[in-house]
Amino acid sequence: MGEFLFGKSSRRRWLGLLGSAGLAYGAGERYLRAFPVTSGSCWGGLAPGSGYSLQAIRLINSHLPFHFAIERQFDQPVINTRVRTPGLCLEGGVATKVGSLYRLFSCQFDHGNWNKPTRLVYLVSRDGIKWKFQAVIKAAATFRGIATPFWEPTPIFDHGKNRWYMFFVEYGGSSSEGGKIRMMASTVVGYDQGISGPWRDIGVIMGPGADSQAWEGVQGVDSFYPYQADGRWYAMYGSSTWSSTNRHPRWCIGLASASSLTGPWNRCEGNPLQVEKVYWENPIVTRIGSWYVAVYDAAAPGSPTYIHNGGHIAGYTCSKDGIHWLPGGRILVQPSGPANWSSDLRTPLGLIHEGRSIYTMFYSGFMHGAGPIFSRYESVGMVKLRLVWNR
Repeated sequence: MGEFLFGKSSRRRWLGLLGSAGLAYGAGERYLRAFPVTSGSCWGGLAPGSGYSLQAIRLINSHLPFHFAIERQFDQPVINTRVRTPGLCLEGGVATKVGSLYRLFSCQFDHGNWNKPTRLVYLVSRDGIKWKFQAVIKAAATFRGIATPFWEPTPIFDHGKNRWYMFFVEYGGSSSEGGKIRMMASTVVGYDQGISGPWRDIGVIMGPGADSQAWEGVQGVDSFYPYQADGRWYAMYGSSTWSSTNRHPRWCIGLASASSLTGPWNRCEGNPLQVEKVYWENPIVTRIGSWYVAVYDAAAPGSPTYIHNGGHIAGYTCSKDGIHWLPGGRILVQPSGPANWSSDLRTPLGLIHEGRSIYTMFYSGFMHGAGPIFSRYESVGMVKLRLVWNR
């Protein structure tokens, strides 16, 4: 039995709060359908098929407490895998800052092939621009001739235990089938020291099974990000109905809860979260003032499915209690111009507060190139964002 997420009184209060927000979100979708933009000063001809403009983005964000404007862009990825690691790319994970160093935990895989064995890697940087390869966290594996792809390394610090824990996805031979969440613990205690590991495997803490919910698909559990709220641990976890025969799959996110970071974890009732109707993936949660904020990989608003090419946006959503989340907004990460190095922005790697209203966001994305989208090099970019409160 999962935790009860939306009680009757809680639901009434939350629906009241969402009244104007839901109207704004619906108006944004209608605006997008009425005024598609396939080229122009915003997109330079690289818009997704459904298209949207800066005006549409402002409207779709109007129900949220704040939005993000670009403070500084960079005309190249900060980790250009085409140059630095020919044949190997980076996708997803988490970027954070501990002490004086930016830390990147990501998945490294063979260029053009997501289903071969992958490995989880750790890189560091003093300025976010020049990166040094630090360690392999989890090496590639093949068991009985079947490749085991690992994805989404996610470090979380437990202040109560003074220890870092690492969560990651382990698939069963394909990056779209049977995802399970494994957990590791740093063998070194302390916030500054323990972040670099080494890591000790604890085992599987969540996966497909008898307690899987109806909205979850064959991909199993494809992401897991824990955070604390209301005296408990919660985690956003994802799944997808993708298959070779499903032309319009959905990628959804639900909540799980536990009294301890090490579990046991129970799926909450009331899932999936109604932040996006079609696609959101790999959310990473942080705190901004009294708000919980999650950034995630998003599709164009109003899109019937995930669209590759021209996806130069990230999604974000906000919550007052970490349990009930507002409909998602959009961050325009790569408008047209020199900084538009990516043909498809894939996965935001989290928000890093730099002081005042400035946040650094690293993200993975496919570089411009010829051929199918997944055959293009996937690298890591950086953008400086300025938080602007909506009035």
